[in-house]
Amino acid sequence: MSPAGLDAETRAGILAHMNADHQAALRHYLRCETGIVVGEDEPLEMTQIDERGFVVRRGGKDYRIAFEAPVHSAAEARQALVGMARKAC
Repeated sequence: MSPAGLDAETRAGILAHMNADHQAALRHYLRCETGIVVGEDEPLEMTQIDERGFVVRRGGKDYRIAFEAPVHSAAEARQALVGMARKAC
């Protein structure tokens, strides 16, 4: 288990869920945090997540996106991701 609480199983579950069910959120994160606009037909992949943020891959390039505050559980990660998805940019 990583020191702050997101163990490998938790991280894998979050990645699988985000990639399967939340492409619109991944596009929103990239647009809000990097200014990159991604078309709906272009797949994105969340490749990493940890207590401080996550990585979204677009066309072979990785973009690190930080959480506003560290997360320490799956519930906190979900709360952070939902909050970011709802944030206007």
